[in-house]
Amino acid sequence: RERECQAPVHAEGCPCQTCQRTTCGNCNATNIDHFTPKCIAKVWGWNRKQTDAPENLQWLSRPCHTEKDRTTPKRKQLACKIVSGKT
Repeated sequence: RERECQAPVHAEGCPCQTCQRTTCGNCNATNIDHFTPKCIAKVWGWNRKQTDAPENLQWLSRPCHTEKDRTTPKRKQLACKIVSGKT
């Protein structure tokens, strides 16, 4: 089942910020993404307003969003090391 596009505002075609694929316009094919994922923002001590700020949001096609999500665990691990001073 297709999900609706999560973008709060639809830009013309909602191009993916990575591959530039234009698959939105309410066609259920793009995702709004947090540039800095919520789990990493929490490690950095960001509040919800900072995490959900427009400058931390981007449109990504589903394939690009899936690919980016694959890197999140390693990125979170690195953020934890930096915060704890173990780098």
